[in-house]
Amino acid sequence: MLLVLLCPQLSVAAQSAKQDTEKLKDIKKSLQRVQQKIQKNRARYHPLQKELKNTETTIGQLAKTIEQQTRQLRKSQRQIKQLKKQQVQAQKDLQTQKDTLSQQIRAAYMMGQQDYLKLLLNQQDPARLGRIMTYYQYFNNARLRQMQKISQLLETVQVLEQNIILENQAQQKLLKKQQRRKQQLEKKNQQRQQVLTALGKTYKKQKTRLGTLQQDKKNLQEILKQVSVQPHFTPLPDTKAFAELKRQLPWPVQGNIAHHYGSERGIGSLKWQGLFITAPTGRKVRAVANGRVVYADWFRHFGQLIIIEHDQAYMTLYGHNQSLYVKTGVQVKAGKIIASVGNSGGNTQNGLYFELRKRGNPINPHPWFRP
Repeated sequence: MLLVLLCPQLSVAAQSAKQDTEKLKDIKKSLQRVQQKIQKNRARYHPLQKELKNTETTIGQLAKTIEQQTRQLRKSQRQIKQLKKQQVQAQKDLQTQKDTLSQQIRAAYMMGQQDYLKLLLNQQDPARLGRIMTYYQYFNNARLRQMQKISQLLETVQVLEQNIILENQAQQKLLKKQQRRKQQLEKKNQQRQQVLTALGKTYKKQKTRLGTLQQDKKNLQEILKQVSVQPHFTPLPDTKAFAELKRQLPWPVQGNIAHHYGSERGIGSLKWQGLFITAPTGRKVRAVANGRVVYADWFRHFGQLIIIEHDQAYMTLYGHNQSLYVKTGVQVKAGKIIASVGNSGGNTQNGLYFELRKRGNPINPHPWFRP
């Protein structure tokens, strides 16, 4: 009877799981269409922009690798420190056991040097003889245990010494790898500067610069339009809708606002459609709310760009990053590290460019953040 009652519920659950799978497939197809659209737009890029993209993408990957290696080095340093601490303690324990054994040997010597045969042949009280025999046995067993402990501790000290040697060797190899990566990064940064200088010559006329910015604005609008027609992100249960988060959003990065929403960009009539927050290179960038990454790649003038779709047709954009830590299609929670601060996209100032959009249209993000 219970099985009969459960069957409809199991059927509903199976149907729901099937729908979720189908929805996920649709989302992936939509995201692929978005990527194809982006690739089509890239075909119109200036050759120098392609070179800048390749250089900045490599810089981002190198910086990410260096950061991972730095974390490994710190972990290795902590491990060596812990091993040395254990080694010191093991050596102290070893010395304690040696001292204890020495005391036991001296105590046995003070009791006398009569062996078992002498005691047996001695005409003494049997009860006293039994107590002495038991006492001797006790000391013998105690000495044996101490010697076993000493042997174990000696082995432990040797193992710890070997582990410290191996960990130091691994650390040295990691340091050499990191130095090579840093040298590669330095060369790539020099290449980037050369490309930026060449691009500066092509953008010498303001009209050329204005034209590329307007074209990028149009391209971004087309991409956002493509994103907006795909199945929308569904918020997690027991979480607030995005519209309810006004004045509650955490800042995506700690820094100072250099350019405000709606302020002049100094190029034609273009205005800032978001905030530019100055921050040191490498500082972590975090998602401001739960959502799904619909774009994580390089985009002209935005550099390493991440677009996150939230519920109720809201989107957040994070531009000019150095390294990207998330991929297209993954879901992220508020506060998750998604990138690191940089100056990609040909930017001359380190920081994060942040936009908030609804149905593809930019809105002032400042009132949405916590005071």
